[in-house]
Amino acid sequence: MLKLIKIDLKRGLFSYSFLLALITGIVASFYGTLPSIFSSRTDVINLFTKASGDGSGAIYILLTFIIVQIPLSTSYVTERDNNYLNYILSKTTTKKYLLSRFISNFLAGGILLSCTLIIVLGILAIFFPFCTNFNLYISNQTFKGYFEPVFMYSPLIYCLMIIGFNFLFGGAYASLGLAISSITNNKYITIACPFIFAIMYTFFIDFVNLEFLLPLTCLVPSYVPNATIFTIIGQMIILSLVSLILFVFGFFKKGEIYV
Repeated sequence: MLKLIKIDLKRGLFSYSFLLALITGIVASFYGTLPSIFSSRTDVINLFTKASGDGSGAIYILLTFIIVQIPLSTSYVTERDNNYLNYILSKTTTKKYLLSRFISNFLAGGILLSCTLIIVLGILAIFFPFCTNFNLYISNQTFKGYFEPVFMYSPLIYCLMIIGFNFLFGGAYASLGLAISSITNNKYITIACPFIFAIMYTFFIDFVNLEFLLPLTCLVPSYVPNATIFTIIGQMIILSLVSLILFVFGFFKKGEIYV
């Protein structure tokens, strides 16, 4: 199974589609820093939090649901359509195929978003001071809530935490795309459905006043003060497990049992 994961990851990460998704994510992140990037008093912390979803128009947040589908989520549809799936299943078991495809797809989505923010953080660190407004952030309660102690202990660790959450977020929503691909032959539906789901889920969470469960908290932890590491990681684990179940269900529902 490990060999299958390596093959899938190599195909997903070393491709023009991954590069396109990565560039799109980086551009969207830097767009989020406008107009703060032109301020003489800004620093990396301020710009990075805006780049990761708290900036102009939150374009990065809107695009994450889509770009994480690009590396591998639609590949299952391609394999099924060109009968390559038959060849794969003749070489391994159904269980190994399903698990390897799910794991590699999760990793590809997570790596895409985490690499995007690592590159953005690195570029910002070259041109701007890291944290010149620490006391101002504390007095203004910019990072108030559950994660404030993390920021107070180390702004760098806070940034790395955001990157880690983005990894889980990317993996979870890429998994949802993979699950959708098992019940449709349309790649565009596979790409669009996670975004539509996130919009509907957000409206529902707002309606029932459970803001700490908003998907946004996974990208901008300080957006909702009562969001915790358990609510953030918990919702990503649940979404991933539900997606895995749907993927397996969709696979067998279509009668694609070869081994």
